[in-house]
Amino acid sequence: MNQHTRAGTPAAPAGVAEVAEAPGRWALSLPLAAAIYFALALIYFFPAFLPGKHIFGTDYLVGGYFFHEFISQRFSAGVLPKWVPHVYGGLPLFANPGSTYYPFRFLADLIFPVSRIWPTLFVIQFTLAGVGMYLLGTELKVRPWVSFIAGLAFHTEEQYTMARLAVLLASVCAAALGTLFVALTCRRPVAMTDEI
Repeated sequence: MNQHTRAGTPAAPAGVAEVAEAPGRWALSLPLAAAIYFALALIYFFPAFLPGKHIFGTDYLVGGYFFHEFISQRFSAGVLPKWVPHVYGGLPLFANPGSTYYPFRFLADLIFPVSRIWPTLFVIQFTLAGVGMYLLGTELKVRPWVSFIAGLAFHTEEQYTMARLAVLLASVCAAALGTLFVALTCRRPVAMTDEI
């Protein structure tokens, strides 16, 4: 009896029927899914990249934009921003390092002006959210098109809700990728021993 199916993948557990892929059938790959998620996020947030346009709403324009501007000025001066002296007599930036030292923020700051940092973060995060949900679906052994639809649903639902709640931007990606991490760590049970 063959213990492995195609390309070294373990055989399905007893009582579970394997789904055979039809030869020559179109398959949705991770790069294609990621490109679609990126394109959809870019289309949705494209107006924020146009001249004279900006993301409005929540507390970003009232307070967040000025923090991004200060941080960008300090980075361009070659200084790590640790303290904003203009707010409440001084405010430590280490209290919220996610927005100051976030790697995608550095990337956006290098490529775009300050007014385009936030839309860039939205496009990146929503792309990663869709990819994370796609990867979670494939890890749970569902068909690629079902994983794609799950990623698409998570991706677009988050765009409509989280675009208005800019404070929770990183949780979009963490929700999908965190669940994927849990699924990956639970995949292979660790043998328990008496030794400590």
